[in-house]
Amino acid sequence: MSITKPESWEEAEAWESVANKSNSTWDMHGPRWRFDCGFKLDYDGGIIQINSRFYPCRYTNGDFAWDGHISVYVLKCRIGDKHIKAANLKELRGKSEEYMNSIASAIHGVIKKSGGLIKFLKQVKP
Repeated sequence: MSITKPESWEEAEAWESVANKSNSTWDMHGPRWRFDCGFKLDYDGGIIQINSRFYPCRYTNGDFAWDGHISVYVLKCRIGDKHIKAANLKELRGKSEEYMNSIASAIHGVIKKSGGLIKFLKQVKP
């Protein structure tokens, strides 16, 4: 779909749909093309994605726990997956944030080891 500037929201949405579908580097959580008011065009999104889900569970012995997992992706590559079980929300939050802090530290370590963010980005730049 080759247009210079959309003349209607329908045309803008059609262009977004084609543009966002054709980039196979990103999944649905990567950068997305999106027209804003006045047909300003944004290309926003993340490179790192965190998915988590925790279920409230009552076991046959009467005990209660939150049970779930956190998955961490860079681009489409899973770099971390952690199962978490906690008796209450305070424990769930503590375990989840501790895990995410360890992931953040690991990413910072890789960037620092490469000589800083600018050098790191130059290495991954195609």
